[in-house]
Amino acid sequence: MTKSMDQAYLRALFADEVELAGLLKYYKVSMPPDLTPTTWLYPKRRDTSGARDAIPVPRWRREWQSAGPLLGRYGLSIAQNTVEGSVTAFSRTATQSVTERFADHPDEQLAIMAAIVRTVILCLQGVEISQ
Repeated sequence: MTKSMDQAYLRALFADEVELAGLLKYYKVSMPPDLTPTTWLYPKRRDTSGARDAIPVPRWRREWQSAGPLLGRYGLSIAQNTVEGSVTAFSRTATQSVTERFADHPDEQLAIMAAIVRTVILCLQGVEISQ
């Protein structure tokens, strides 16, 4: 059984993308009020106009062409556990890792991207897991 892509799931997905954008120094990215799987996030311009930049924030939790490069950039490895129905993303030093259950996501691909993005967030925050 998989989870549907309801508003609660979309809010969590976008919260991760907004958090990662902030850690990667995108300027003032905020969550839009109306969320759909195809919604783009845009950073605000640094000038006083309040307008948005033309280049959107990558869809790290929704598209492989955005999530995939994070694997190499942050030295992550992926391990799937078919018995438990989960995926774990590990940092190069294995001090950060995130495990996502497939049942908590609409499909396995979204679970894998969630594990990648959440592990990168931990790496950028310098959070270490306890052994």
